[in-house]
Amino acid sequence: MTNPKNPVNPAPFVLWANHGITPPAGYDSFLAYAVATMDTRSLELDGMFSGMENAPSREDFTQAVAAELAALRQKAGAV
Repeated sequence: MTNPKNPVNPAPFVLWANHGITPPAGYDSFLAYAVATMDTRSLELDGMFSGMENAPSREDFTQAVAAELAALRQKAGAV
């Protein structure tokens, strides 16, 4: 039997999906909430791209992550 509290469980989502808590209001999943509230300030402060000629902005990061989530949802047939 698999253990839903074991993070190395190869397929924990199925078991964890019934955890009984819901995402914050306005979000259909915790992943959508995480994407929408992702901290981009630290990326900028860490200077990850400071040496680049056209360094991405914080808004660029936000849009890239939102696009990745949209692509995952489309691939999963959720859109």
